[in-house]
Amino acid sequence: MKKRIPFFAIIVLFCLSACTQTKIQYSIKRSDIVMGSHLHYEWILVNDSVKVVEYPMNSEPARVLCSEALTSEQAGRLQKILHDIDLSKMEDNYFNNEIDGEGNSEYDITINGVSKHIYVYFVDVSELMKINTFFNDATAGKLD
Repeated sequence: MKKRIPFFAIIVLFCLSACTQTKIQYSIKRSDIVMGSHLHYEWILVNDSVKVVEYPMNSEPARVLCSEALTSEQAGRLQKILHDIDLSKMEDNYFNNEIDGEGNSEYDITINGVSKHIYVYFVDVSELMKINTFFNDATAGKLD
Protein backbone atom coordinates (compact mmCIF):
# COMPACT_ATOMS: atom_id res chain seq x y z
CA MET A 1 0.00 0.00 0.00
CA LYS A 2 2.88 2.41 0.82
CA LYS A 3 4.22 2.05 -2.71
CA ARG A 4 0.91 3.20 -4.18
CA ILE A 5 0.71 6.46 -2.19
CA PRO A 6 3.61 8.23 -4.01
CA PHE A 7 2.28 7.03 -7.37
CA PHE A 8 -1.21 8.31 -6.51
CA ALA A 9 0.24 11.66 -5.33
CA ILE A 10 2.13 12.08 -8.61
CA ILE A 11 -1.02 11.40 -10.63
CA VAL A 12 -3.01 13.95 -8.59
CA LEU A 13 -0.29 16.62 -9.00
CA PHE A 14 -0.09 15.96 -12.74
CA CYS A 15 -3.87 16.36 -13.10
CA LEU A 16 -3.88 19.57 -11.06
CA SER A 17 -1.07 21.09 -13.12
CA ALA A 18 -2.96 20.31 -16.33
CA CYS A 19 -6.04 22.07 -14.99
CA THR A 20 -4.19 25.17 -13.78
CA GLN A 21 -2.03 26.05 -16.77
CA THR A 22 -1.09 29.70 -17.03
CA LYS A 23 -3.37 31.74 -19.25
CA ILE A 24 -1.67 32.92 -22.42
CA GLN A 25 -1.42 36.71 -22.70
CA TYR A 26 -2.08 37.91 -26.23
CA SER A 27 -2.86 40.76 -28.58
CA ILE A 28 -3.78 40.12 -32.21
CA LYS A 29 -4.60 42.64 -34.90
CA ARG A 30 -5.32 41.66 -38.50
CA SER A 31 -5.51 44.51 -40.99
CA ASP A 32 -7.15 43.75 -44.34
CA ILE A 33 -6.78 46.19 -47.20
CA VAL A 34 -8.81 45.79 -50.39
CA MET A 35 -7.63 48.47 -52.77
CA GLY A 36 -10.29 47.98 -55.49
CA SER A 37 -13.07 48.45 -52.93
CA HIS A 38 -11.18 51.20 -51.09
CA LEU A 39 -11.70 49.39 -47.79
CA HIS A 40 -9.49 48.81 -44.77
CA TYR A 41 -10.63 46.59 -41.91
CA GLU A 42 -9.02 45.79 -38.58
CA TRP A 43 -9.89 42.64 -36.66
CA ILE A 44 -8.67 42.90 -33.06
CA LEU A 45 -8.44 40.27 -30.32
CA VAL A 46 -7.27 41.47 -26.92
CA ASN A 47 -8.27 40.95 -23.28
CA ASP A 48 -10.83 38.26 -24.17
CA SER A 49 -12.72 40.55 -26.52
CA VAL A 50 -13.09 40.88 -30.29
CA LYS A 51 -13.50 44.10 -32.24
CA VAL A 52 -13.89 44.80 -35.95
CA VAL A 53 -13.38 48.31 -37.31
CA GLU A 54 -13.94 49.58 -40.86
CA TYR A 55 -11.74 52.45 -42.04
CA PRO A 56 -13.03 53.88 -45.34
CA MET A 57 -10.28 55.21 -47.57
CA ASN A 58 -11.99 58.56 -47.95
CA SER A 59 -13.13 61.29 -45.59
CA GLU A 60 -15.78 59.14 -43.87
CA PRO A 61 -15.13 58.32 -40.20
CA ALA A 62 -14.12 54.87 -38.99
CA ARG A 63 -16.99 52.61 -38.01
CA VAL A 64 -16.97 49.90 -35.33
CA LEU A 65 -18.78 46.94 -36.86
CA CYS A 66 -18.53 44.70 -33.83
CA SER A 67 -17.21 44.94 -30.27
CA GLU A 68 -17.97 41.92 -28.09
CA ALA A 69 -16.60 40.11 -25.09
CA LEU A 70 -15.65 36.52 -25.81
CA THR A 71 -17.67 33.83 -24.10
CA SER A 72 -15.74 31.56 -21.74
CA GLU A 73 -15.98 28.79 -24.36
CA GLN A 74 -14.57 31.11 -27.05
CA ALA A 75 -11.80 32.32 -24.73
CA GLY A 76 -10.83 28.71 -23.95
CA ARG A 77 -10.82 27.82 -27.65
CA LEU A 78 -8.63 30.81 -28.44
CA GLN A 79 -6.19 29.82 -25.68
CA LYS A 80 -5.84 26.37 -27.32
CA ILE A 81 -5.21 27.94 -30.73
CA LEU A 82 -2.56 30.31 -29.35
CA HIS A 83 -0.86 27.54 -27.37
CA ASP A 84 0.03 25.84 -30.67
CA ILE A 85 1.49 28.94 -32.35
CA ASP A 86 5.25 29.47 -32.22
CA LEU A 87 5.91 32.96 -33.58
CA SER A 88 9.67 32.32 -33.78
CA LYS A 89 9.07 29.69 -36.46
CA MET A 90 6.87 31.92 -38.59
CA GLU A 91 8.10 34.01 -41.52
CA ASP A 92 7.77 37.81 -41.68
CA ASN A 93 6.26 37.63 -45.19
CA TYR A 94 4.13 35.11 -47.03
CA PHE A 95 3.82 36.24 -50.64
CA ASN A 96 2.34 34.49 -53.69
CA ASN A 97 4.11 35.92 -56.77
CA GLU A 98 1.74 34.13 -59.13
CA ILE A 99 -1.30 36.20 -58.13
CA ASP A 100 -1.83 39.83 -59.00
CA GLY A 101 -4.61 40.91 -56.67
CA GLU A 102 -5.80 43.96 -54.84
CA GLY A 103 -5.86 42.75 -51.25
CA ASN A 104 -3.46 41.83 -48.51
CA SER A 105 -3.47 41.19 -44.78
CA GLU A 106 -1.02 42.22 -42.09
CA TYR A 107 -0.93 40.66 -38.66
CA ASP A 108 0.51 42.16 -35.49
CA ILE A 109 0.61 39.32 -32.99
CA THR A 110 1.93 39.26 -29.44
CA ILE A 111 1.83 36.01 -27.48
CA ASN A 112 3.25 35.99 -23.96
CA GLY A 113 5.42 39.03 -24.67
CA VAL A 114 6.80 37.78 -28.02
CA SER A 115 5.72 39.96 -30.94
CA LYS A 116 5.71 39.49 -34.69
CA HIS A 117 4.52 41.50 -37.68
CA ILE A 118 3.48 39.27 -40.60
CA TYR A 119 2.55 40.35 -44.12
CA VAL A 120 0.35 37.95 -46.12
CA TYR A 121 -0.46 38.20 -49.82
CA PHE A 122 -2.67 35.37 -51.15
CA VAL A 123 -1.06 32.57 -49.12
CA ASP A 124 -2.86 30.30 -46.64
CA VAL A 125 -0.73 29.99 -43.50
CA SER A 126 -2.14 27.29 -41.20
CA GLU A 127 -1.56 29.18 -37.93
CA LEU A 128 -3.10 32.35 -39.33
CA MET A 129 -6.00 30.44 -40.89
CA LYS A 130 -6.88 29.15 -37.41
CA ILE A 131 -6.93 32.74 -36.14
CA ASN A 132 -9.02 33.82 -39.14
CA THR A 133 -11.51 31.02 -38.53
CA PHE A 134 -11.73 32.08 -34.90
CA PHE A 135 -12.35 35.72 -35.91
CA ASN A 136 -15.12 34.61 -38.29
CA ASP A 137 -16.76 32.34 -35.72
CA ALA A 138 -16.55 34.93 -32.93
CA THR A 139 -18.16 37.64 -35.07
CA ALA A 140 -20.70 35.50 -36.97
CA GLY A 141 -23.98 37.37 -37.25
CA LYS A 142 -22.60 40.38 -35.36
CA LEU A 143 -21.14 42.50 -38.16
CA ASP A 144 -23.23 45.39 -39.47
